[in-house]
Amino acid sequence: MKFNDLIKRINQNNNLDFYSRIIKGKFLFKIAYFSSISNSEQIMEINKSLIHVDKLDDLPNILINNKIEKRENDLDYFDDLYNGCLLLFFEEECICSLDVKEFNGRSIIEPEYEKSTKGARDGFTESISVNISLIRMRIKSLDLVVKKQIISKESKVMIALVYMNNLVENDVLLEVKKRLSLIELESLIMTDRALEECLFSQEKSILPLVRYTERPDIASINLMRGKIVLVVDTSSSVMIFPTSLVDHLRHVEEYRQNPIVGMCIRFLRYVSYFSSNLMLPLSYLMIVNYDIENIFSYNVKLTRLGLGFQFITGWLTIEVFRIAVIHSPSNLISTLSIVMAIILGEVALSLGLFTKEVLLILALSTIGEFIVPSSELVISSYWLSFFLLIFSIIFNRVGFLISLLVLIIYFSQIKILSKSYLSPFIPFNFFKLKEEVIRKSAKKRKKV
Repeated sequence: MKFNDLIKRINQNNNLDFYSRIIKGKFLFKIAYFSSISNSEQIMEINKSLIHVDKLDDLPNILINNKIEKRENDLDYFDDLYNGCLLLFFEEECICSLDVKEFNGRSIIEPEYEKSTKGARDGFTESISVNISLIRMRIKSLDLVVKKQIISKESKVMIALVYMNNLVENDVLLEVKKRLSLIELESLIMTDRALEECLFSQEKSILPLVRYTERPDIASINLMRGKIVLVVDTSSSVMIFPTSLVDHLRHVEEYRQNPIVGMCIRFLRYVSYFSSNLMLPLSYLMIVNYDIENIFSYNVKLTRLGLGFQFITGWLTIEVFRIAVIHSPSNLISTLSIVMAIILGEVALSLGLFTKEVLLILALSTIGEFIVPSSELVISSYWLSFFLLIFSIIFNRVGFLISLLVLIIYFSQIKILSKSYLSPFIPFNFFKLKEEVIRKSAKKRKKV
């Protein structure tokens, strides 16, 4: 690549942060970089070093503090430039790229959603180099492999495929690499979310097909289980796959307690998750089919449609409130919560819009969903519960049984990289199910 060609391609007059310099010493060097994503102190040191170069053969020793990359393709040099590298030219020809990247980002803090009472307080950030370093802090092994790749034509987002070479299944790894090589995207602004849709045909399933986490310890645990972690630049979460439903139900808190307490927490989470999904339709069917007058404390007889209207309206109100909380500033959430409590509390009851029993069932169902550490699974399961409720209202007990059977059959067919999504339930494996339910001590499980 020629220096003048680069200047024309980048169009220096229209790029405020693009800089080029001519350095004259015994030899004539030229450099080009983007100041907004480069470390100015490193660039100053490189400038001083280039002035005192006596022999070209001494260049690698003089630039020993920087990673030197030599490319055969000009497009690779452009990728390096946009990823925070400095391009070094000898006279007019580009001879190498030097890693001087420095991206502005937030500090390492504990994730808001995946909190733990004890243990590490660090979390992933939007910098891929920081995220990889947090994993390497926990796994200091020669078998830990981190492979870099550029995805998308325009945004040129860097991704890293991380796995344990001695633990990962080779056929799974080859399939992932094949799928990544076939991805053709103009841009990847939505980062890991868009990658999941391209890798696993997410549009065909309402359930999340990969596990997202912002905790380095969870990512490291799964690496030691033989899974693959995909780190995407500009994303504060990483993808873990292949995963099953039970992988989404695991939480780091189980390992921060003693084995008996951890096992009880895990069992409670499983029971709460499955019962909360079935609570709305089952409660509706029980009230409709087993003497409403004796169930409601104040003997108000409701029709099937009237009761169904209460359940649907209450569910939609809570879902709208959940979305409103996500998009509201943190200082307004408490005010919004008070308003919501008044609307769904005294006002709703005094106007006769809801009964106390319906509000109680809605509250218990909602709380049970959020015991799950995976936010993607929470939202998906919430809509599945609504799906079962609608069929129960329309077709009563027959509708509930048929819709539940359809969901079980459908999800049993889902496979992620040849792994069953409902494993170890379908196909049933008693020993794996035992390992999932019973939380073993560190001496017995060894890896975690």
